[in-house]
Amino acid sequence: MKALLVCLVAIAGVGVATAQPQVSALRVATLTQTSSPSFVFKAVEVDGMPNTTVSLKVGAKTTVLKKVVGNASALPASELNPKVKGALAACKSWWAGQGDEFYVVKKGAEYQVYHRTLEEESAPGKFKLLKKIKA
Repeated sequence: MKALLVCLVAIAGVGVATAQPQVSALRVATLTQTSSPSFVFKAVEVDGMPNTTVSLKVGAKTTVLKKVVGNASALPASELNPKVKGALAACKSWWAGQGDEFYVVKKGAEYQVYHRTLEEESAPGKFKLLKKIKA
């Protein structure tokens, strides 16, 4: 009886083990390399103020763009500046009446990141090219 029980448990264990989906390393690498760019934020508090490192992640590579004062977050597509054609992603930081805005577009074989500063009760600054990153 014990042998039968051990045999059934072993068969059930084999069935569970083979039912797990397998993802090949090549498929994962392909998915990572073709992913869209996205902004990544690392926030710390310095002297009671939020400070955020804004980075751009493309596939497996993350590139630091700028350290800003304020809390940064991704902007939904509905808040992207309508004058910006082809923006793939955007983000904004804000703290105590000032902030920063970023967006990224793809031009040929590279991503171009643009940045501008914002101040309360002032017209936004002009976007300037901040960094070029190979796609």
